[in-house]
Amino acid sequence: MRIGARTFKTGLAVLLALIIPELIGLGDSVGLTATAVILTMMPSVQETFDKIGSRMISNIIGGLIAFVISNFFGDSNLMIAAATALLIAILHQLKLDN
Repeated sequence: MRIGARTFKTGLAVLLALIIPELIGLGDSVGLTATAVILTMMPSVQETFDKIGSRMISNIIGGLIAFVISNFFGDSNLMIAAATALLIAILHQLKLDN
């Protein structure tokens, strides 16, 4: 079994995503952070950096929508589905839907 540069890069990024939130006291968000890192990784370092901006904006908008909807309407399955649909619509309008 051979571990290539892309696999190593992804592993390193996940490690950093797990360590940094823990160091700054955000232990509950560790799983989500690692998932976001894995989904953001691209075949090359340049492609990864090209996507970081749009993914960061998308994650911030998604977090805000989740915060508002869960605090005002609860976190039922229906509200999660509504938040997801709203996020997709907003990202589509902002041309961040890829």
